[in-house]
Amino acid sequence: MSFQPPSQEKGNVLGQEFTLAVIDAMGPNAPPRLREVMASLIQHVHDFAREVQLTTDEWMAGVQLINEAGRMSTEKRNETQLLCNVIGLES
Repeated sequence: MSFQPPSQEKGNVLGQEFTLAVIDAMGPNAPPRLREVMASLIQHVHDFAREVQLTTDEWMAGVQLINEAGRMSTEKRNETQLLCNVIGLES
């Protein structure tokens, strides 16, 4: 259950054309700063997936980690924020 390394062929799910379509899906009413930040995030995440040839199972393991952190969070302890600390993006 993994996808093949992406190519630049038209129609490839992780091709640059798809990435631009996802960015454009924000629509014209997105605030400019939100558009800038989200467009960069989407571009970097897609580039990362292409670079490391991320499999579906690997992506889902990351999603599971974030979901579990959310379930463990309480009003006094935000586990997802602590994940940011682990990867060096402390607030």
